[in-house]
Parts: sequence; structure tokens; C-alpha cells
Amino acid sequence: MLFQSEGIRVASFHCPVGHPLFHDSGPIANYTVYFPRTAVWIRHREGRPFVADPGWVTVYNRGQEYGREAVSPAGDHGEWIGVDEGLAEEITRTVLPDVGPQGDRVFEASHGPSSAEAWLRVR
Repeated sequence: MLFQSEGIRVASFHCPVGHPLFHDSGPIANYTVYFPRTAVWIRHREGRPFVADPGWVTVYNRGQEYGREAVSPAGDHGEWIGVDEGLAEEITRTVLPDVGPQGDRVFEASHGPSSAEAWLRVR
């Protein structure tokens, strides 16, 4: 954990390919925005697989189930920002103003392009 306050948590994450939770680490606890440093295949339970890498931001709804497959022998490494529901809704309104939450699914997309500026701010 790098930072924690009411409504937001920021952490560095690393899961080696050989770790027992690499392929399925269980449902996500928070609404999460993830900035990967390595490439990894991700498949949200309801979606199509995609490669998450430093050019993308991956988002997860609270309780999101997903699977992971190795692309890089380094495993999955990056930084995540966990937010409460209110902040997740604010993020969605800023990025996609015409899309509202669908029940517990505040984030409708699974991932999107990251800018160099966003990546540097997280670092």
C-alpha cells in the first residue's frame, strides 16, 4: 500500500506467473483503476480477453471476476487505485458523460487507452 485515505487507496501490485493466485485471484474488492507495467492477458467474466499493457488502463467494478494469462515471464506488475463508489461514478462521468452506472457496474468498459501524462502522474 502506497497511500490510503477515506475513499481512495493506491498500491503497487506484483503477481508472478507461478503464484497460485495468478490465473484467478478472486473478485475485486473495490472499484479499481489499474495501470499495468507489464503485458498480461485479462478476461473479465462477461467480456472478451484483451492484452493489458502500459498503453492501457484496466478498470474493474467492485466484485468483478476476471482471469489472467501470462504474456510476459515477469507476470503482472503495476499500480492500482481503489476508489469508493462515489469517486468511481465521478470518474465515469468525466470520461464517459453519456454513460450512467448500471447497478453495481459503474465502469461499463473493461479497459481504455492511457495517456503518457496519466501514466507519469501515477508513477
